[in-house]
Amino acid sequence: MTKTLQMLGLFLAVCLISIIAGLLVSLSLSRSLTRRISAVSRQMSLVKNDNPPMIMSESSSVDEIGELVESYNYMVRKINRLLAEQAKSAEELRISEFNSLQSQINPHFLYNTMDMINWKAQQGQKSETTAAIRDLSRFYKLTLSRKNTITTVENEIEHAAIYMRLQNMRFGNAVDFVVDIPDSMLDLHIPTLIFQPIIENSLLHGILEKENKTGTIVLTGWMESDAAVIMISDDGIGIPPQAADPVRCHIRTKL
Repeated sequence: MTKTLQMLGLFLAVCLISIIAGLLVSLSLSRSLTRRISAVSRQMSLVKNDNPPMIMSESSSVDEIGELVESYNYMVRKINRLLAEQAKSAEELRISEFNSLQSQINPHFLYNTMDMINWKAQQGQKSETTAAIRDLSRFYKLTLSRKNTITTVENEIEHAAIYMRLQNMRFGNAVDFVVDIPDSMLDLHIPTLIFQPIIENSLLHGILEKENKTGTIVLTGWMESDAAVIMISDDGIGIPPQAADPVRCHIRTKL
């Protein structure tokens, strides 16, 4: 009887140990599964909140969660490749549009300036002819020789000032060009060909449309917190309010 009780006790102990071991293994597996699923969930939540998708560490386990991680990483690689291709296409389009803009810098301006230089040369105005040729050369060097689409405020001011000097040679210094931008802003980086087209519009469609064809164009700038504000204004004929809103633009440059 005693031996039977001992055997029964041993059997119960083995069962209890097995149950406890099973519970511990199940708990460990459950925690492992929960941890891996939570990791995938966190990564997906980051993507949902517009954060860039990140590659997860490959799982060493060959199970459904491992397959889920592998599928997620495949999706991330695919997304990153598509984003890179999209960014490259956008950059190529931007460069193409910029090059197109460079090639279309008002050809009438070139023709008219060359006619003006020819006239001054025929009139024997040697110094004016030399100055005009020098300015025209510098103008197109700044316009066409840039290898990127970013420049400084200082370069854009020079480009606009040369344009106005050449135009004033044609129109008898009828337009005052005033620049009021602090030195602290001259090294800020901005897109190229920003000032000159707007100043050209102010001249041709603003001031030269006035009866006396004289006026002032002001290029000014100031800092507002971490943004650089540039304003170009003129005292030309102006434009109707209903036409003004669509052409307004606001470029903010982070320091």
